Amino acid sequence: MARRWDLYSLGLLDDQSLLLVFSAGESLALKILFHRQAGRIFDYALSRGLSKDRALEIVQQVFLNIQRSRKSFNAKKEALQWLFLKTCEELKEFAPIKAASSTADLEQFEKIEAQELPSEEWEKLRAKIADEKPNFKMILLQVSGLHVLSTLIALFFFTQFGLRWPLHTRIFSDPLMTLGIQTYYFSAGFLYLALSFVFARLIFPWESWLELKKWRIFVAMGLALVSLFALSALGTPLPMSLNLNWLLGAYLGAAVASIQSPSRSLISRGR
Repeated sequence: MARRWDLYSLGLLDDQSLLLVFSAGESLALKILFHRQAGRIFDYALSRGLSKDRALEIVQQVFLNIQRSRKSFNAKKEALQWLFLKTCEELKEFAPIKAASSTADLEQFEKIEAQELPSEEWEKLRAKIADEKPNFKMILLQVSGLHVLSTLIALFFFTQFGLRWPLHTRIFSDPLMTLGIQTYYFSAGFLYLALSFVFARLIFPWESWLELKKWRIFVAMGLALVSLFALSALGTPLPMSLNLNWLLGAYLGAAVASIQSPSRSLISRGR
């Protein structure tokens, strides 16, 4: 189970761990990182010849970039090295300022004693992040479309509620049927929602996936119930025990498809 973090416990982590926690979905980690390192980025931008206002803009853009690309954090890189590369990426946008990225420049970046920026700079960043927050209604619409696709695929492998494709395969259904009708419908429900969430995980932007994952229990059960009623209406209604098995399989399918990778789940539990 993912650990619930607060500002105090996050403040005890080093920058490397903060970025890992942030990449795993804990947004509060960005606030700690901002207060620690925004001043370093600001001072480095000033040293490259930018004005104060332009340097503050660089800080905002660097952390927006971190927010947008949280999934891409490479744990093999040191935190300051990664922040330095993100800073150089933004500096390149401000020609003719040269955004050097040599070893000497990295050493200069690391030696800066970061001073905390005024709190209003964090509030500006938080407002910008809020403006970019995924639209949950759109996420629901998109995952519903993916669920329709997964339903069509699932009916190719499983005959359910008397419904099937004319040329469906029995490669999975026959072995499962030998284990019993309860196992068969549990497996069918599992495939329905697992496919929907796997497609979402592959296709959605990372922020949209995190938003969906946060509400996965309600989304999974909502999609499962709608599917159950629709399939029952189009096909043959089933006994309550089979319906419950199908729903249980659907929920577990969504849960399994939402499991974090080992590297992220480790830091989410706290190392």
